[in-house]
Amino acid sequence: MMLNSVSHHSLQNEVFGKLKTPFTRISSSNLDVELLLKVFFTLFGLALTAPIEDTAEVKAARALFEEAFAKAEKGEHASLSPVQIQPTYLADTPEVSASKANFQAYFNAVELAAASPYIAPIQTYSNVGG
Repeated sequence: MMLNSVSHHSLQNEVFGKLKTPFTRISSSNLDVELLLKVFFTLFGLALTAPIEDTAEVKAARALFEEAFAKAEKGEHASLSPVQIQPTYLADTPEVSASKANFQAYFNAVELAAASPYIAPIQTYSNVGG
């Protein structure tokens, strides 16, 4: 059965007219809402990217950094290092003192032996049994 052209177009309008497609016509009320949303999100995005004023702590830290950076550029960065503390040592216990003395005596003996030329003893061999 063949549909005539008039009934075919009415069937198309009836079926496809109810579907929302990108090709459907936008009403003026939808256009207003879309325009308002675009304006809102544009303004919202601009508000997010606006610079925020630094707090007092951030301003102080930035000034301190800029001062240190200027010194470093001039070559005065060694003055920025912390002050070295002189090391303090605990007194040795009697056991530690005795151990240090033993080690030093052994070390001196080895050093003396290493400094003197090494002469190997002469070994003699004999085939005569005994």
